[in-house]
Amino acid sequence: MSVMTRVELSTLYGSPHAPCSPRLISAHHVRGDACFIELNTLLVSPHAPCSPGLVCAHHVRGDACFIELNTLLVSPHAPCSPRLISAHHVRGDACFIELNTLLVSPHAPCSPRLISAHHVRVDARFIELSTLLVSPHAPCSPGLVCAYHVSDDACFIELSTLLVSPHDLCGPRLLCGNHACDNACVVEFSALFHCAQGLMFGQCSA
Repeated sequence: MSVMTRVELSTLYGSPHAPCSPRLISAHHVRGDACFIELNTLLVSPHAPCSPGLVCAHHVRGDACFIELNTLLVSPHAPCSPRLISAHHVRGDACFIELNTLLVSPHAPCSPRLISAHHVRVDARFIELSTLLVSPHAPCSPGLVCAYHVSDDACFIELSTLLVSPHDLCGPRLLCGNHACDNACVVEFSALFHCAQGLMFGQCSA
């Protein structure tokens, strides 16, 4: 895999069908170094040259195990549009879900840090930014979230182009998945604000 992507370890949940621990793979259980993830096979390893608390999709080393695809990892080799994200991409048996069906609020019937394909509230608006994949090749600075191919009604986001920042105006790493700008744009965290409903909106910059 040529492009390294990252997701926070705290968003990783173990699968009961994994040939390893049926419990969580999270920042509480894996400390210090981050892990590699091979997106095609979804194997994890406790060795990665990236920041602590992050999981890098690049290579697989060491002892590996399966993880729950509720973390919404995106493979650039997925046989579908980059506007779709893989919900069950294990051993080549993939099921691609549209992003607008996977938006969750902190009140969703699952962990508030997890975007779950099995527990979705249709009226949800928030996306947990720590679950978004980070690409070092996005054409913007690390303080920006680059949203390409985003439409207001469908809310499709090519996650591999997103750069996320842990700073925002709505608590830990929350960003409104709906109400994004129609065309390619850069959403600055400093431009995010609350509306009456408590949702966040981004303003595009050139």
